[in-house]
Amino acid sequence: MEKPFSVGSLCTISLRTLILLLLWLCPTQIAFATAVPDATTFIPKPGLRIFVTGILGSDGTRFEKTLVTAKLDDEPFVTEAEAELTYIEYNKSPQQVPEARAGWRYAAVENGIAKDPILNQRGYKKYFWLPNNVSIGTQWKASWGNKREIMENDVTVETPAGRFEGCIMVEYDVYAGGTGIERHYIAPGVGLVKIVSLKGPKAAKGTTWYEVQRIETVPEEEARRIVGQILGL
Repeated sequence: MEKPFSVGSLCTISLRTLILLLLWLCPTQIAFATAVPDATTFIPKPGLRIFVTGILGSDGTRFEKTLVTAKLDDEPFVTEAEAELTYIEYNKSPQQVPEARAGWRYAAVENGIAKDPILNQRGYKKYFWLPNNVSIGTQWKASWGNKREIMENDVTVETPAGRFEGCIMVEYDVYAGGTGIERHYIAPGVGLVKIVSLKGPKAAKGTTWYEVQRIETVPEEEARRIVGQILGL
């Protein structure tokens, strides 16, 4: 004989339903809490050949360069080397500048990631790449005082190389004082993919100063050979 349905049974069912609902909601809340990636997500992966174009100044001088990334045996992260560089000056033919190659090593430092020039023929200096916390509103300064701030995350960026999702957008005070602002778009596993001028005396608003044109994958051994050759290893 069936037991009659009681208020106690109803309470038990309601409590069980509430517990199940909380269990279902918790993973979702945890997923949201961990959705913001850390800085290492935005370090280029090894084995990439990245083709880039950009503008050097207001006189119309442009450049084309190729970056190759490799994981070397003695480093925890990746080395990014400039394999080829060409200047295209205003009303002049392209000029190859192979002697102006450079190489950078991504390295963990206190509170984040730095880019350290390990082969430097053009006056590059070590600089702070990204803080560990890449949430919107995170700010930091370059060694010379220029402020940087993460303004957006989970951004989709369109370039000639294709669509990059999950990017962060960093506003960069170029001249330290607000007279020149750029927006730097940084993609997971690739790094910097686009720079757009927002404000500045040397560029009209909306000028794209840097943009990835194409990305190819390079076998690990070949990437190590190219980067090692540039570094003289």
